[in-house]
Order: sequence, then C-alpha cells, then structure tokens
Amino acid sequence: MYAVLASNNLDTGKETSRGGLRWCAACVFGWLVASVGAVQAQSVAVEISGVDGQLAANVRSYLDIAKLSANTEERLNTTEDERSAAVARFERRVRQAHARAESEILNALRPFGYYSPNVLKELSGDGDAWVARYQIEPGEPVVIAGLAVTVEGEGRTADPVRVVLADLGIRSGQVLQHAAYEIAKSRLFESVYGAGYIDASYARSEMRVEPEIREADIWLTLNTGPRYYFGDIVIEQDILNADVVDRLVDIEPGQPFDSDQLIGLQFALDDSGFFGDVTIEVLRNQAVEQRIPIVVHTTPRPNQAFTVGAGYGTDTGPRAVFGLELRRVNPAGHRFQLDTRLSARESKVVGEYRVPVRNFNTDFVSYRASLGIDEVGDYDTEQALIGAAWNDTWRGISRRIYLEALREDFSVSDEPTESGRALYPGISLSYKRADDPLFARRGWSWSLDARLSSESLFGSADFQRVTLTGDHIRPLGERSRLLLRGQLGTIQTDDFTKIVPSQRFFAGGDRSVRGYEFESLAPRNALGAVIGGRYLATASVELDWLIAGDYGAAVFYDVGNAANNTSMDLKRGVGIGFRWRTPVGMLRVDFAHPLDDPNENLRLHITIGTPL
Repeated sequence: MYAVLASNNLDTGKETSRGGLRWCAACVFGWLVASVGAVQAQSVAVEISGVDGQLAANVRSYLDIAKLSANTEERLNTTEDERSAAVARFERRVRQAHARAESEILNALRPFGYYSPNVLKELSGDGDAWVARYQIEPGEPVVIAGLAVTVEGEGRTADPVRVVLADLGIRSGQVLQHAAYEIAKSRLFESVYGAGYIDASYARSEMRVEPEIREADIWLTLNTGPRYYFGDIVIEQDILNADVVDRLVDIEPGQPFDSDQLIGLQFALDDSGFFGDVTIEVLRNQAVEQRIPIVVHTTPRPNQAFTVGAGYGTDTGPRAVFGLELRRVNPAGHRFQLDTRLSARESKVVGEYRVPVRNFNTDFVSYRASLGIDEVGDYDTEQALIGAAWNDTWRGISRRIYLEALREDFSVSDEPTESGRALYPGISLSYKRADDPLFARRGWSWSLDARLSSESLFGSADFQRVTLTGDHIRPLGERSRLLLRGQLGTIQTDDFTKIVPSQRFFAGGDRSVRGYEFESLAPRNALGAVIGGRYLATASVELDWLIAGDYGAAVFYDVGNAANNTSMDLKRGVGIGFRWRTPVGMLRVDFAHPLDDPNENLRLHITIGTPL
C-alpha cells in the first residue's frame, strides 16, 4: 500500500418612571423573561496528549470538534421540548465530530511525516458540556529513501539552478516534511524562471509514500524550455525628454527576461514623481527569437502640488507648513519646491531647485536659498542662506557634497545686534538600515557632517565643524525593544566668539536630554544667556514595549551637554513615556525629570515618527 501526492447590544431606551408600581412590574416581567428565555452556553473541552508544539497545534486546527469548544450560544424558547431538541442537536454535532476525529488527526500528522499514528479517543459529558480526550502516539516518522531531481533543457547549467541544486533543502535520509518538499519545488522553479526560462514546467513532480515501511520516494523533473530575453522597451509618455526617461530604465534589450526587473522598473517610474499610473504590458505573443517586447503605459501626475499642514512640537510649539511643488519645470525633469514654516521659535521660507543627474530620487544637483528668523539658544537671529549641493548614493551611503554661504544677524538680551558670515564647503554622509521603515525592531543608522569656513573667503572666522550621530534599535522580546542614541560634535577655531550662533552646539530637547528645555544646555554669558558651545556629547538609553495592541509605555535615561572644553558637566534626565503606534509612526509622549537641577520640574515632550 502506498500514497501518492502529485503537484501540477441591545439598544436600551430609557423612559421616566411614574411610580413604584411600574418599577415593580418591570422587575417581575424581567424575572419571567429570564426564567423562560435564557441563553444557554454549549461547549466542548478538547484535551490532546502525546504530542506538543507544532504537532499539537496542527492537530487542534484540523479537529472539527475543537471548533465547537468556542461557546456556541443558542437562545432557547419557552418550552421544555424546544430546549430538549436544542440539546439533542448539539449532542449529534459533538458525536459526529468525535467520530471524524481519528481521520482528521491522521491528516494533521502527515505533513510532518507521521503516517501511522495510534489514537485513543474518549468522549464524556451530557447535555451542554462535553469533554473530548485524544491520546496520540505518532509512531516512527517516514524518511526520504529515494530522491531524484533532474533539470532538463538548455537552462540546466545556469548558475542559479546550480546554486539551488547544491542546497535543495531536502535529502535522502531526512524525515519527510511536506512543507520542505513544496519549498524545494518552488525554489527550483523560481531559479529557472528568474533566469529567463519562462516556459519552464515540471514534467514530473511526485512524492510516493509507503507507510508500512516508513519510506518515501521523491521525483522532480523540471524542463526549462528555451531562454527568453528582453526585446525593445517602449515607455508611452509625452511629458519628458526621451533621454530623461531612459535614465529611469535599468533594463537593456537582450538581457535575460526577469519579472523582478520589470517590477523594479515600475517602482522606479512610480517613485520618480512624474507619473500617476504605471502599467507594464509584456507582449509575449509578439516575441521574435525569444525576445519579448515590453510596453509601459503611463499617465502624468498633476504638475503642481500644494501642501498645507499644522502640528505641535514641544521644542517648537505650534507650527504651520505651507508648500508648493512644481514637479516638472521643463521636459528635462527639473523641479522646484517652496516651503514656508511658521512656529513660535522659527519662521522660514526655503526654495530649492533640483536638476536630476542619474537616479531621479537619489542623484541630483540642488540649488537652495532661504530667509528666516530663528531662536538659537537665547539668541534671536535673522538668517539668509544660499547654497548648491551634489546629492547621490555612494557605496550604499547617501552622500551630499555642498557649498553654502550664510549671513546671520544675532542679538542676545539687551546687547547690540552683531553680524556674522560663513562660507563653508562640506560633506554629509548618512546610512540607515531597518527591518521596518516606521516601526523598526532591529536597525541602525548613522550620519556624519563635516564643514569648514575661512575668514579669508567671506567668513567671519576660521573653523572646522564635525558632527556624528548614531542610533541603534534591537528587540528584547516579541513586543519590546531597546533604543540607543548618541551624538558627538566638535568645532575647531581660534576665535569661537566670531562663529555665528547657528553653527554652535546646544543640547536639550526632544532628541537630546529630555529633562531640559530645547537648546537650554550650553555655556552662558555673563548675563546668564545660553550662547552655545564648542563641543557636544549626548547619549540616550530607552526601553519601550507594547502592552495592549498598539499602545505601550517606555522608560528612558538621557545624558549630555554642550561645553567649551571636553571635560564637560554632563546633565542627566530620566522619565517615562506613553507610546501609540499610528499609521504615520510612533506617537511618543514623554515625561522627563532632570536629575541635576532641582529647580527644574517635569517636562512634557510630544513627538511622532521613526527613531532612526
């Protein structure tokens, strides 16, 4: 004997009582209803022994009788006969399900290689409450005795095929696992299909099991068929120059056909921001010499986009954002964006003009200008900036090489307004890796920014400024994680007083030492005003966990300061927080207490987004 598997609420109203008589009548009526029209709970308790883990879970999922164990409620009518009939119906369902249990257990164990189990079953109970017991001896598992895997056709020597065949995931002598067999079949087929053999098919895919001798034989014969290639690729659009669109296509005619590359092309066109709908048509029936033409149908996105937003941050107070984006200034794909940001601390207008170079999303030249007023520490500043930057991806790292010219007028307390300038070339490098873009449980990121300015070239002072930031997240359990954050900064100069406030270092706030006000930790002048420092060092340790659904809590410890020497007086803060996982990121409400300033009270910090 052998088995063959082949694949080819009750709305309640209220009314005003007119007296005790009506109330008493209502009570009596309710008692009568409860006496003759109750809800009877009928259930089956299912006990499984002899197996555990995945086996027990799979058995329970196969058992129909286990599905009756979740209380089946039935509203009974007023007569005893109707109640008796309902009890009898439930008993029939239980006994019928119990009779099927042995075959269901066998079906549940087979995927794990157990084809000859012994099952002792027992059913007890009466009326509405039953107990079903199943003692299972799975026996010895079936092992793979014979394994014959053959790839036929011109794709049999392709590198992806050889890689899969070298580690198929199943082998002779291994306990038979149906899931492992199906995975092996899929991996082998995908290795061929992904290499351009899109006519590939199994001439034979068979698993034959002989339960009496506990052995199984597997045959897999895959015919690859001919290899197909990409033919001409036509993108239907009339909003951009052809050479601009060609830069979005990372496929050359003559390359082996690969559906993953077509998906990548669709994503690239979607992410470019120029097109609303993108559909790809594979003209298989028009293939000539195994070269398949591809036609990409597109519809343009509206050229103008307006944004209006409002929010609140404990560092900035209430804020509003107004924006205008011109997605296509010309057929060359140039873009322009204008942003206006208004808040209690900062008001700024920023304009940016982008010229794409290679990849529209990561490689571009940008020209930027901004005007604004800002509170930096205890300084009131007026800033005007112009700059240009080259943005690209270098060895997986986001890179920005820039040149910016800044003029800044600033004053503090009752002192007269001063003016400063800086012309600084610089470079910014950043990298992020996370298992989830919004709710990472494992990931890390870092960024490095270095710039220098010369007094002989427009600047008010010679200085070199370097900032390094790092974040790390790791899971501690199924619903908890550890978050680490750190930042270091240094300014090298012969005359720190000539450096404009926006280039100095400050600590404190939502992303710094949370027990202290935003930019309140730094050296002070003779009048006690916070004026910024030459060095920066901050670090944070946080543990958060989801307690119920998307809601959770956190505890944290922050330390750091900004100073004019490396032997700085580090300030510490501790706190607790509330967490809510929203569709746009984690909402964090933190209550932080400073440990080094008894005059400071609890500070509230509210932020939303990703910590990386």
